[in-house]
Amino acid sequence: MAHFWPKDMWPSSSPDMNLLDFTVWGELEKKTNRTPHTNVDALKATIRTEWDNMSEEFLINSGKAFR
Repeated sequence: MAHFWPKDMWPSSSPDMNLLDFTVWGELEKKTNRTPHTNVDALKATIRTEWDNMSEEFLINSGKAFR
């Protein structure tokens, strides 16, 4: 992660701020709730699929908006 985002992209003095809490989990939840799941394994499979399909562009733009 240290080589992925320059340090000036993150807010200073903000150890509790978390991009996952504010953007990524909400998007993942929205995508996984589009269809009903018959069991926990089906839900887990959908979560993994949606996580793998999340674009790098979305993550970068989320990080920029989060700053």
